[in-house]
Amino acid sequence: MEFQIGEIDIPTVYPTLAEMKLKPKPKLRLARPVDYNPCNCVSFARWKTGVNTGSIGVARNHPINSQIPKAGAIVVMDSKYPSGHLAVVTEVADETISVIEANATPCQVSSRTMSKSNKLILGYYIP
Repeated sequence: MEFQIGEIDIPTVYPTLAEMKLKPKPKLRLARPVDYNPCNCVSFARWKTGVNTGSIGVARNHPINSQIPKAGAIVVMDSKYPSGHLAVVTEVADETISVIEANATPCQVSSRTMSKSNKLILGYYIP
């Protein structure tokens, strides 16, 4: 279909942004800020306990100040990886401890119960 000049009414004045009353896009908010990396056990353990013992480093080099578990303590473990592993003690029973940890399953936060006599446990850091 062809149009002759003057047959189509094309507006020559466009409204300004203010006239269109554009609203700014709302900022997305998370229900809870995430200040840890779920792919890093050191980052998660420090976030969960509020402990800051310096820069993020190798888990097995984390300070240890107790050999007795306590809820809220960081458990320092040896692992199949050379860097070791950290978790946070959530509950202590007669023979077991329950922990919450990040990256035991790659990039996930999980929990488990383990024996207090587990050979992988190097010690605990009680804040």
